[in-house]
Amino acid sequence: MIQVLHGKNEYAISAALAELKATVGPPETREANTHPFAAPQVSPGQLRAVCEAMPFLAERRLVMVEGVLSQFSPRQGRDAPEQSSQPQLGEWQGIEALAKAMPPTTMLVFVDGELPQTNPLLKLLKQLAEVRDFPLLGAAELDRWAKEQVTQRGGQITPGALRLLTRFAGDDQRALEGEIEKLCLYAHGRPIVEEDVRLLASESREANIFAAVDALLEARPAVAARLRFELRDEGASLVFIL
Repeated sequence: MIQVLHGKNEYAISAALAELKATVGPPETREANTHPFAAPQVSPGQLRAVCEAMPFLAERRLVMVEGVLSQFSPRQGRDAPEQSSQPQLGEWQGIEALAKAMPPTTMLVFVDGELPQTNPLLKLLKQLAEVRDFPLLGAAELDRWAKEQVTQRGGQITPGALRLLTRFAGDDQRALEGEIEKLCLYAHGRPIVEEDVRLLASESREANIFAAVDALLEARPAVAARLRFELRDEGASLVFIL
């Protein structure tokens, strides 16, 4: 089985990988049957040797390859070559033969960031693999996810506190999960209210400024601007923001 997990939502990709790792077998055998690789140090030949092996005292063997597909994404911008031809796949053109040689006990998973649909290796793998795209959650989806996280921890949260919480944390689910954990412990069985979020917000400002910088670097100016104004409204100094 081959899967491609890609997109901007690193948190969701990590969760999907955790689910796959759990299917490998008993915890004591997972490390021996889990093989991580990263571009550009991996070749199809190396993968084939690992993928064709049978699992050791487990149900499956998990082979994870990170960053290979993005190597073949066409370059854009002023620094891109004048010829717009897509990168040649080279030895990765033989990925179909690798797929046919793999036993059914092997799970080969390609992990990457956001990929254009014109990526030649992605187009090839679509014929051989299950491709899963993980975009960042929209505002409504993020609210639902955050509320589910609170419920799973046995807590409750008011609608106003939920809106305030997602404003503070931005679209970073990992940071939001940490804030939810703190709030549930602090509320200790009673519903989380806006005052609780504001009380713990000062501890989140440093994380928020990094979220704003990340949004700016990832070409999401609207999110960066919103986080900047929210920091300012909550009392952060201009010097701190700069």
